[in-house]
Amino acid sequence: MERLRVTPIFESPKTPVPSELRVLKRPSLSPRAQETLQLMFTKNSYKKIAKAMFISRSTVHSYVTNIFNYFGVNDRISAVIAAVSSNYLQPKTFVTDAQLQKVKDLSPREIEVLEALVKNDVSGKSNKQIGSSLRISGNTIRIHFGNIYKKLDASRMQSALIFMEAKRKNLVTYKPKEHVVNINHEEFLKHYLQGYSESELSQQFDENLLVIRRYRRRILTFFDATDQTELIVRIGKREATKLRESAEQILKKSNISDNLGTLISNLTEKEVEVLETITAGNGKSSYKNAAEECRVSIKAIGKRLGKIYDKLGIHGKPKVALLYLAYKSAAAKNLNSKTNLPAA
Repeated sequence: MERLRVTPIFESPKTPVPSELRVLKRPSLSPRAQETLQLMFTKNSYKKIAKAMFISRSTVHSYVTNIFNYFGVNDRISAVIAAVSSNYLQPKTFVTDAQLQKVKDLSPREIEVLEALVKNDVSGKSNKQIGSSLRISGNTIRIHFGNIYKKLDASRMQSALIFMEAKRKNLVTYKPKEHVVNINHEEFLKHYLQGYSESELSQQFDENLLVIRRYRRRILTFFDATDQTELIVRIGKREATKLRESAEQILKKSNISDNLGTLISNLTEKEVEVLETITAGNGKSSYKNAAEECRVSIKAIGKRLGKIYDKLGIHGKPKVALLYLAYKSAAAKNLNSKTNLPAA
C-alpha cells in the first residue's frame, strides 16, 4: 500500500495562525516539542536549537509550528509567556535572585511596557502593537526596552520571564493606572475645523498623539473626507455659521486686524486659482491633485501656497482654505458683521 505524505498546513512558524484554528489545541505537546520549547528560551536561533537537539532546522520549524498552534500564538515570546502561564515552563529555572532584585530599578513606565509584553493575548508583541495598547509610539517603546535591557541585563524574552517571576513573588509593587480618554467630540471637531495641527490638538486636550490621530481618523471617516482641508470644505458648504465662527477664531488667534477682503484682493489670479482648486470639494485638496487641476508642477503649487501664507499672515493649507470659504460665503450672502470678515 502506498503511504500518504502529510503536508503541514503552515510551512513556517512566522506564518499567521488563522483565528478559527487557534481553538483546535492538541491534548498535549510531544516530549520533543516540549524540549524545543525549553530551548527556545536558552537558544537564540533555530540553528542553535537544531544543533542542540541533533535534528535539522526544518524539523525545528515543524516543532515550533506545533507549539504556536497549541498555544494559539504567532511569535516565540508569546509562546514562552503562554507556556509559563500554562506551567509548561518554570521561570525560576531560568531566573536568578540577582535579576529579580533589579526589577526594583525599573521606572513606572518601564513596568507598564513589561506588563503589556507579558499580557496573555494574541495581539502581538511588536513595539508598534505594544505602543498602541499604551497609546505611545513604537519608537518610544523601543527606547524603553533599551533601558530595560540595560537594567536587567537580559534580552526581551528573558526580561519577560524575569518580570513574570517578580510578579509571582510580589516584588512588583507598582500597578499601572488605567488611562481613560475623555474627549468631547464636538469640541474636538470645533478645534479641528480651526486648522489645529495634531500637536496643537494634543496640547489642547492633554492627550498623546496616538489618541488624537485616532479621533482625527474617526471624524474624517464619518464625513468621508480624505484630509483636514477637504473636511473643512465639506462642512463649510453645509454649515456656514460654523464656518464663519471658525474663521473668526483663526483671525482672532492670529491677531489679524486687516479686513480679510483686502488681504484676499492682494492675491494674484494664479494664487486665487489654487485656493479655488483646493476648496472646490472634488477631492483636489492635495498638492498632487491641485497641481494636475492647475496644470502646473507640485513645486509650483507649494510656492504659490507659500506666497498666500505670507500675504494672509496665516500658515497652513486648512486654515487658508477655511478663511477663503468664509470670505466667499460672506460675500455671497452679503453678511454685515462687526468682525473683519468682509461684506459684499
